[in-house]
Amino acid sequence: MFEKRKLEGVKYPGEVHNVLEMDPIRGSSLPSMMHFFDQTTLSSLVTDAGFEVLQCNTFARPEFPEDIRLDGRESVGLIARKPI
Repeated sequence: MFEKRKLEGVKYPGEVHNVLEMDPIRGSSLPSMMHFFDQTTLSSLVTDAGFEVLQCNTFARPEFPEDIRLDGRESVGLIARKPI
């Protein structure tokens, strides 16, 4: 769903308002609304806010349940700075 929405040009392709509906098992212990990002989307949002992205990488989360792990892209971290 994320990739499809990204290709369609949706600004926030990982914005989910119905977490419980998407995952009835885990949804009850999660916020009802969540944002999911990839490197490109997060970097773009931070750049649009006037920051310079110094580093943006995905990383694995081996502590996540196996059925929701990806291929090392479970989370994304970003370091940025505001130009003077």
